[in-house]
Amino acid sequence: MSVVEKNVLVIYTGGTIGMIADSTGAYRPHKNLLGDILSCQSRFDDPMANSIFSNLNNKQAYALWFDQEKPTQKQASIKEHRRTLTVKAHQEFHGSHFNGEFYEGEIPALQTPKTFLSGVEHTVKYAILEYDPLLDSSDVSPKEWVKIVRDIELNYNSNFDGFVILHGTDTMAYTASALSFMLEGLDKTILLTGSQIPLTHIRADASDNILHSLLIAGTITIPEVTIYFNHQLLRGNRATKVSTSEFDAFRSYNYPPLAKVGTKLDVNWNVVLPKSNKPFTVHKCEKASNEMSALSPEICVLRFFPGIKMHVIEAIIEDLINHERAALILQTFGSGNIGRNDTLLDLFKKASNKGVVIVNTSQCHTGSVSGAYENGRVLGEAGVVFGNDLTCEAALTKLSYLLSTDLSTEEIRKIVPVSLRGEVNKLV
Repeated sequence: MSVVEKNVLVIYTGGTIGMIADSTGAYRPHKNLLGDILSCQSRFDDPMANSIFSNLNNKQAYALWFDQEKPTQKQASIKEHRRTLTVKAHQEFHGSHFNGEFYEGEIPALQTPKTFLSGVEHTVKYAILEYDPLLDSSDVSPKEWVKIVRDIELNYNSNFDGFVILHGTDTMAYTASALSFMLEGLDKTILLTGSQIPLTHIRADASDNILHSLLIAGTITIPEVTIYFNHQLLRGNRATKVSTSEFDAFRSYNYPPLAKVGTKLDVNWNVVLPKSNKPFTVHKCEKASNEMSALSPEICVLRFFPGIKMHVIEAIIEDLINHERAALILQTFGSGNIGRNDTLLDLFKKASNKGVVIVNTSQCHTGSVSGAYENGRVLGEAGVVFGNDLTCEAALTKLSYLLSTDLSTEEIRKIVPVSLRGEVNKLV
């Protein structure tokens, strides 16, 4: 039986997954560590298909392997069988050369053991494009979002069947949401993953998350930006981080998982976006002179609480009004309510008339905002747009993307509650 071989590009941005403790005990990402760990474990790298993991399909295969292979001999000829994958990037990497537009070079490929999925034997060959510097995800900014999508764009129409982005968990949902709006017309799987415990620990979720991410990205076409974590594949712009310590760190409260990994890999095709008829496009800012700052930063998130002071809200809105294009995301109570305050409503009207896009989202994880209550309805009358069930991460990145386009303010207001990449349900 022939083995189906697929290629995946792993873009390693940093995060807990590849960290190691320094002399003070603080965890930091370390250059080349991730690749070194993966390449010395046959569960992640079996280029000759002669590890025990590639020979456990049945008792006969195992017996043959045991008779022919000696573990001490395995590593001797791996370098001779090591293949490479051609990778392009906007940042120099080891062995690359600059061709006038971007860097290009051969990266040694790692290869998963042979495994059966849906009755077909697969193996995934993958190259790791490691960023320099590796970042804690709390340091990730829109500049990194643009860097990632530009590197995906360079490699999209080459020899890669899917993409895995290794990323810290703290801002992973923001990055996934941003990428979902910047990448249009996908016909390949774009998957973000990370871990709560580093790969340097024996008891870690990192191993499972990496391995399943490689298999999903390499063997299944889910044409979306997704997050894989703790046996679930979530739509990226529906996910939010909910735990600092549990392996089940991400949830998609208002949309079901795209896939679950248990004894079988079950894809819920009914909720997966269909392949787009549009060509693959990376959206860059028409207004920015510097492509690396292509997304609009003039956005603020305001979370209401009982007793919030008016002067705080006034200061935020006055600052936003001074910008040519800006947006304010309100995190309101329940289904979109705030305390009744005519001065505040007048302030929202003033900001809306000055071109600030104001979006109403809920502090609750499940459900959506609406004008069902008087205190929510008056916000709509003040020019505030109902964001339905948008997560904060999706609202922020969607507005950041929309404000960077040539769309008018009124057009943006109309698009906010409408699904572009499956990020929002229709308001009932």
